[in-house]
Amino acid sequence: MAMLRMLARDLHSNYGPTADTGGLMQNHAPTIYGYSSLNELFDGEASGGAKKPLPGAAGKPVSERPDKK
Repeated sequence: MAMLRMLARDLHSNYGPTADTGGLMQNHAPTIYGYSSLNELFDGEASGGAKKPLPGAAGKPVSERPDKK
C-alpha cells in the first residue's frame, strides 16, 4: 500500500477505511473494497481493472495524528 500511495494511486479498503474511501473509522468512513467477490476480481482485472470508484475524504481528517502547531 505504501508503494501504491507513493505512485499516487487511489487505495481501496483492505482492513478498513483508507484516506481515499472517506478517512477515519470514527468519522464513519465506509469500507469500500475494489471488488465484491473473487469472481468479480478475476473478471475485472482480466478486463483492465474495473474497480469501484472512490469518494475521497471529502474534507474529513484522514490521520489520527493532526499536525501540532
